[in-house]
Amino acid sequence: MLTEQLFQKAHMNIQKLLSFGFVSTPQGYEYSRLILAGDFRVDISISTDGKVESQVFDLMTENEYANIHIKDQQGAFVNQVREAYFSVLKEILTHCFHVDYFHSAQANRLAQSFAKQYDSRPYFPWEKHPNFAVFKHENNQKWYALIMNLDRSKLIPKSKGEVNVLNLKLNSAQIPTYLNEVGIYPAYHMNKKNWISIILDDTLSDEHILQLAEQSYQLTANKTKKTGKITEWLIPANPKYFDVEQAFSEQTELTWKQSTHIHIGDIIYMYVGAPRSAIMFKCEVLAINLPNTHKNQHVNIQKRMKIRLLQSYSPHLFPFSKLKEFQVNAVRGPRSMPSELSQYIAQTAP
Repeated sequence: MLTEQLFQKAHMNIQKLLSFGFVSTPQGYEYSRLILAGDFRVDISISTDGKVESQVFDLMTENEYANIHIKDQQGAFVNQVREAYFSVLKEILTHCFHVDYFHSAQANRLAQSFAKQYDSRPYFPWEKHPNFAVFKHENNQKWYALIMNLDRSKLIPKSKGEVNVLNLKLNSAQIPTYLNEVGIYPAYHMNKKNWISIILDDTLSDEHILQLAEQSYQLTANKTKKTGKITEWLIPANPKYFDVEQAFSEQTELTWKQSTHIHIGDIIYMYVGAPRSAIMFKCEVLAINLPNTHKNQHVNIQKRMKIRLLQSYSPHLFPFSKLKEFQVNAVRGPRSMPSELSQYIAQTAP
């Protein structure tokens, strides 16, 4: 289960749980959060010994939405629910738990930096090597870092002692230069032309390692995003929680909840919910990964993006009934904009 994987090696802080909004019960602590504009609810329970359990309920059917736990369920909508649910779990992990994944203090600091900078946490995929952790991109599942428990002799002959070792991918032409630095070695158990190993014993500073990690992250990023191709998105806005019409009447730039895969330059079509129930705004993404500076009990927000209004539409032009003609049967979370609908809007809008 996703919850068990995420909270392994995590230790709860009761005071932080209570300040976050958990309610104390005889069995432990409970918390609920509405997601996807209030269409779904996440219920979290934590026992007195720290065991975390969670469920997601579809409030339209009043049934548990179990599809998020089925690996074969990979449709656009179930992935939106899964992403929103996972965001709640990660927020609780970040604010209410202390996690020591590794025995090296530097390895744990770097893991915290990866979580903050890339919104990724260690994944332990091997039963035979339970302390080997992979850090990977969510969108393409490619590794950008690997932390292992090894005997020092694997990298330095005739030396002894267990150490945490970090593998990173770098530009192959630059690797010979990096190997001249104290603390950097030919990659253990990976392609030595493209990867290096670093012993995490503070020989190299965190700052220097994070600079190398950024190179590894970029080299393993989704190639399609490096071409500069613009992606178009359809996202919801719930008037019950925020008056986006009023906001855009006063200013042309807003910060908004950011979906994981949105990039600078992408185009946003904003669907305003009832009573409008129509696409009303077209925007451009100006900045991403902005910190969230305020809490909203109705919407889970970890990161925000800055968007600029490009065009406004009257609600009668592109109502939900018209969207259904383009196989858009719900706008509960960020989704790809159908190209046919985008073309129709471009041809129809004044």
